[in-house]
Amino acid sequence: MRIVASARIDGAGPFEGQPVFFHWPWYWHLPRLGLWAFLALAVGVPRRNRNRQVILIFIPLAILSLLWPVIAQHVRLPSASLDLYSLLFESLVVGLALLWLNADRLRDYSRRMRLLMSLGILMLAGLVAMMSSGGTPLNPLVIILLILVTLMGIVLLAALALARRITHGQYTPLPFMMWLAVGSLLLWTVVTILLTTVSLLVNAQGTADLWLLLKRAVQVGLAMSACLYAVNLPYMLLMFSSPFFRRRFQVWLGVESSGIPTALP
Repeated sequence: MRIVASARIDGAGPFEGQPVFFHWPWYWHLPRLGLWAFLALAVGVPRRNRNRQVILIFIPLAILSLLWPVIAQHVRLPSASLDLYSLLFESLVVGLALLWLNADRLRDYSRRMRLLMSLGILMLAGLVAMMSSGGTPLNPLVIILLILVTLMGIVLLAALALARRITHGQYTPLPFMMWLAVGSLLLWTVVTILLTTVSLLVNAQGTADLWLLLKRAVQVGLAMSACLYAVNLPYMLLMFSSPFFRRRFQVWLGVESSGIPTALP
């Protein structure tokens, strides 16, 4: 790595100094790969995932991973928060892959327990992502990441459950995705309004700013629901197009009996 140091003592302005070379061993990047190693274990170790069709889960991963740098550059995220947003995006993308890789294991549990265990999988992905980046459990950034992952997981799983209830398990692609979008929008808007209201009450702010803050909360809810829906969309397309993952999706929704196998012969 080549770093150019610039300085001027007399205050006349910066100038290009002598280059400084910093040795950055390749293996320093290995801890950051912890989340992806966790995903590789989830693909390769369980016998139920030893099916060539399981590699289809990497299609949404590849699409989203390639799009993220373009999106981050277009949105122009502040450099100070870019790493946190990248970790949040990475943990959510890999967490969804882990969820659908293990969806068939949740068949023997109630719907409420399936939701809780699914949320646990998403939170585990967030924890592994942050720990792989050098964080510690008590680090404020770890806590913030887990809170964000938890909120996004709750909204996503609740929107899926709501779409299932509205469509009565008849999850044809277009109606299901339409209700999933509506559910994500409504739930994120409610969550942001509740958080804004609690913040107003805790900080004892006057009602003069109430409508302005609520309007801002609705805007944030719209933006967050759009982002969450966009991240989830490639996985939902995989659920509808692949018989292998469609069966697992059915198991997660609870619309298929436990006697139907989840792997193709």
